[in-house]
Amino acid sequence: MAYADRFSKILQATRLDPSSGEVSALLRGLQANILEGHGRSHALHIFLRFAAKRELAARVFLQSLAARVVTTAEQQRLEAQLWRQSGGKLSGGTVGSVLLSFGGYRKLGLPDALAPDDPCFRAGMAERGGILNDPAREGWEPPYRNVPDAMVLLADDDADRLARLGTEALRGLEQCGELVHVEAGTMLIDASGRKVEHFGYKDGLSQPLFFKEELLGDGARLYDATAPLGIACIVDPLGDSPLSLGSYVVYRKLAQDVRRFRRDVAAFANALGLAGTREGLARAGALFLGRFTDGTPIALHEAALGDRGATNDFDASSDPPGDRCPKAAHTRRMNPREAKAQSTQSGRPAERPARIVRRGIPYGPVLPLHDLTAQLESSRAARETGRSADEVAGESERGLLFLGYQADISAQFETLQRRANGADGSPFDPVAGQVAAGKEPIAQDWPKRWGESGGAKASFAAGGWVSLRGGGYFFAPSIAFLRSIGNLVVPGAYGA
Repeated sequence: MAYADRFSKILQATRLDPSSGEVSALLRGLQANILEGHGRSHALHIFLRFAAKRELAARVFLQSLAARVVTTAEQQRLEAQLWRQSGGKLSGGTVGSVLLSFGGYRKLGLPDALAPDDPCFRAGMAERGGILNDPAREGWEPPYRNVPDAMVLLADDDADRLARLGTEALRGLEQCGELVHVEAGTMLIDASGRKVEHFGYKDGLSQPLFFKEELLGDGARLYDATAPLGIACIVDPLGDSPLSLGSYVVYRKLAQDVRRFRRDVAAFANALGLAGTREGLARAGALFLGRFTDGTPIALHEAALGDRGATNDFDASSDPPGDRCPKAAHTRRMNPREAKAQSTQSGRPAERPARIVRRGIPYGPVLPLHDLTAQLESSRAARETGRSADEVAGESERGLLFLGYQADISAQFETLQRRANGADGSPFDPVAGQVAAGKEPIAQDWPKRWGESGGAKASFAAGGWVSLRGGGYFFAPSIAFLRSIGNLVVPGAYGA
């Protein structure tokens, strides 16, 4: 009981110290990319399907694959430290991880009673689609209509080395299964050197932070970014100790309609009375996203401040009605930051909102003219010629290969998605929100003048810029499970 109590405290702990023996052991048994992002420029998402009645062969393959490509959280931290010490001159090498769907556990010949037991994980994303406003499975891209059994994630700064390792990862698969699909992602860097997504906004901000050194000197006063290990990890039921942790993973391929987004930003700027100026486009986009392209929160500033403005130290306590940052803004829907205000009003500690660990990487080519100056030029071209400059840029799809890690899919990802969808009459998030099939986003009120209490509003319907192409619910097993699965003999297992 004492050991269980101590372990429970580890899951609840924040500001982890990697130098402590218990935390170090935990990191050796956990896959990479969970507590910290891999940070590599290129990534491959390789989807596999195991053959029926090839359980033992599949288990042997999986163990061999893990030995060749899987990175531990401890190894990832050491490589990141060496990279920082070299000033970025030394490559961090390849980061790899392996994820399994519930169907994958069955194909490995493991009884259901031994697999991770989250009901959403077992049901699968497609079966949960109704409450998420997801399109029907039949509308997904073909590789995702039947959930793959496994996903191999490989990431590297060297694209050629990554391609070679991707080929190497499949060695021996012919004995037990087949390749289903491969998705390639590439980090986007804008002209200012910022990591951005396809709409052109700084990406990766406001993540949960688990380690004490991540918080040193941050000077945060209003928003606490710390998170307990237990929001990302659970005990792997097939690990070898209570320190063998895994994580539930939501994977979604999300297509971004950049043209429609730009048109809506230009039209919204017009509705705000700000058409025809770069500042007007910047303000309109920031009201939708909650931040300017450089990461400056619109909750704090009515104009972008550059990199010095990309802070996470803000909350909603001084802006309850959303006169600066609208309640429908993406950042406010996904992370309301209202706990301090609620606590002050009620005199009781407020429950923190659902959070997940977001890992993802863009896919597809950048649509030319992606910055705000180009949006202005594009909108002028549309007025003058009826055809915007970026409409001749080609038809390649682009978007985000989203990964979200958590301990409870229903309480975390699905709660966030339903919030984005405007469940129970709450504001609709125009970025992450999805409307039911056959419907369009409804008009919402947005502040016309920044920070004006009770000021004029502009009614505008925004959204439909992001579409689900397919996905699945997976589990990132512990290192102990992956290292032993080839030798695992379970009474009652199909392949035993």
